[in-house]
Amino acid sequence: MDALMLPLNWQRVRLGDIANYLTSKLSVEQITQQGEIKVYDVNNFIGYTDTTFISDKPYISIVKDGSVGRVRILPPKTNILSTMGALIANHRTTTEFLFYLLSNFDFKNFTSGSIIPHIYFKDYKEKTIFLPPLNEQNAIANILSDLDNEIASLKNKKRQFENIKKALNHDLMSAKIRV
Repeated sequence: MDALMLPLNWQRVRLGDIANYLTSKLSVEQITQQGEIKVYDVNNFIGYTDTTFISDKPYISIVKDGSVGRVRILPPKTNILSTMGALIANHRTTTEFLFYLLSNFDFKNFTSGSIIPHIYFKDYKEKTIFLPPLNEQNAIANILSDLDNEIASLKNKKRQFENIKKALNHDLMSAKIRV
């Protein structure tokens, strides 16, 4: 989007102006099956720790080593492994809008490392983005969230139909059902 097309009430800001970045020092070996604070890896909840949590509000985890740039929203008062970073939206943005912004972010120009790719916040925090007012951020995030929910629902229906087809195929081929 160039300056001529930018709505008047949108601002040109740097990513580092709208989010704070934190890291974790937790390794897999430090995770226990009991504890106060839930810990997440790149994909799932993996256990507990008694160390401090990342934020008292929802935040965005971002993979910084390996499959760099993968993001998701995690619940408050949780922690992450050291292969990830955490972006916490400040007063200028919402967590949900920041999540969708980062989901569409191209990290290729900020990746380093020849064998295992890495990204560093110090490199991509200067990236210029266009920031709408908070009410518009909420509207954009709600639309995209509704679409995500619809896609998930359709994928679930597709999976159900595939299971029905598989069962019907088995019954037809084994002569349990005759036509």
